[in-house]
Amino acid sequence: MALSSIAGSIYDFPSMTNRDEDTPFIKRIFAIGNMITLSAAPGAYMVELVPALKHLPSWLAKWKRDSIKWHEEQTEMFEGLNKGVREKKVRDLHELFRYPSFP
Repeated sequence: MALSSIAGSIYDFPSMTNRDEDTPFIKRIFAIGNMITLSAAPGAYMVELVPALKHLPSWLAKWKRDSIKWHEEQTEMFEGLNKGVREKKVRDLHELFRYPSFP
């Protein structure tokens, strides 16, 4: 599974199998992929056909509200993953340098 390789190399996740497809992390990644696919489809939003609609306030333009919500959710998830990797690497470095190299 490509997701297993990517998550393992970037976020230091353990290897995943097909049985792990029901985990919340994998469900969320698949949901993001579906959201990107649907929103990138030509004509998915009226603003693509009528560019003047991009000047509407967000309370009137559902696509703006959706994009803001998706951005916040994805930013929270990926920043959390990055924070986890950063904390693990700091712990690993502390463990590595806990003992002196030479007595």
